[in-house]
Amino acid sequence: MSIVQYSMTRVRSILFTLVCIALLVLPGQAVARVGRGAAVTVGTSATPLRDESVPQTARRAIAVCVPEAAAGPVYVGGAGATASTGMPVDPGRCYSVILDPGEVLYGIVESGSVTVRVQERSL
Repeated sequence: MSIVQYSMTRVRSILFTLVCIALLVLPGQAVARVGRGAAVTVGTSATPLRDESVPQTARRAIAVCVPEAAAGPVYVGGAGATASTGMPVDPGRCYSVILDPGEVLYGIVESGSVTVRVQERSL
């Protein structure tokens, strides 16, 4: 066997080993997936906006859409979100952000209640 043939055989062996290791390791990793979506009713208390079909332990993208028929904006933000501190999302509009594992987006309205659509995707 020549040096070139030996080297190529060795390279193939190493590549095969790396592929096998990757196949064993990757199934335990988070796989990106789009959730089923959820309808969440937001009232005058900060309400968690979650799509429970996506693991909250992964980094994820979230989109919150306010229906056109809503009487006013939904304010979104962290745990202490209020109508004066949250980011306003007007009727007919959507808001999206990337959340770290365990991080939660909250919504609140000034009066009444609004059912928003929430869609998450793990990253």
